[in-house]
Amino acid sequence: MGELKGKKILVTGGAGFIGFHLSKRLSALTSDLMIYDNLSSGKMENVKDVGKAKFIQGDILDVKKLQSVEKPDVIYHLAAQVVVPYSMENPLIDFENNAKGTLCVLEKARKDDAKVVFASSAAVYGNPTVFPTPESYGFHPFSCYGLSKVVGEEYCDMYRNQYGLDIAITRFANVYGLRCHGVIHDFLDKLAANPQTAKCSTWVTEQPSR
Repeated sequence: MGELKGKKILVTGGAGFIGFHLSKRLSALTSDLMIYDNLSSGKMENVKDVGKAKFIQGDILDVKKLQSVEKPDVIYHLAAQVVVPYSMENPLIDFENNAKGTLCVLEKARKDDAKVVFASSAAVYGNPTVFPTPESYGFHPFSCYGLSKVVGEEYCDMYRNQYGLDIAITRFANVYGLRCHGVIHDFLDKLAANPQTAKCSTWVTEQPSR
């Protein structure tokens, strides 16, 4: 991460769980950090705990506001709708946030000639039968969420090929850690409540799940 020192960095979704930890790390590298979040699921306390960062409350679908943000050198695009069941019940909203929203961010990057790191998901693989699953496994999403992330990746590839943008794609699985609430968090909490049911009881009871 040394090459990021002194760079102007924009983190979309920076008030969320991953966004907080990423922004906290980035704030040690640059004094020019901007967090862009609509606070629909992110928390202002996360932003405050980052320390030295400029907070901009806004939606990635608000093209005018997003384009008005100072020109960054690098954009970490984390903002997304991430609940799989919700995506199946509300596919249009999921597509708007994850596919169209990513396109809005890519347009910002194209106009500003910024590098992009796009947070995709292991959901693009569907239910893989190969472990560890290689990138060459291909796209086999079984949810609207996974499919909208596939579309986001395809937009990234197109912008890379057509406009020469420097774009990296990451595929997160079930993330967990401090300040996280999700399936792994719930699983560890249940193990902590009933340590006798797991061989890893000592580890579970000694490790914080939030």
